[in-house]
Amino acid sequence: MADNSGPAFPFQPAFMGGAGGGPSGNPGMSLRDWFAGRAIIGIWQNRDSMSVAATSGTGLAAQTASWAYEVADAMLAERSK
Repeated sequence: MADNSGPAFPFQPAFMGGAGGGPSGNPGMSLRDWFAGRAIIGIWQNRDSMSVAATSGTGLAAQTASWAYEVADAMLAERSK
């Protein structure tokens, strides 16, 4: 599994409103999560992939999530080249 490659939407701590202008908690989703979320949209738009996922034996949601993170990991690997 690839690392999460940092936050998807880096922020300037001064704008986060924490004590002293620092971050007030979680920096948000990782770039890997962002890529996976975008991949899900494409997967769900494709009827063929949805048919395969529905009959995969692992369940529609589990198969879709697996594919989405597979795509995200490939995107991170390509990005690091």
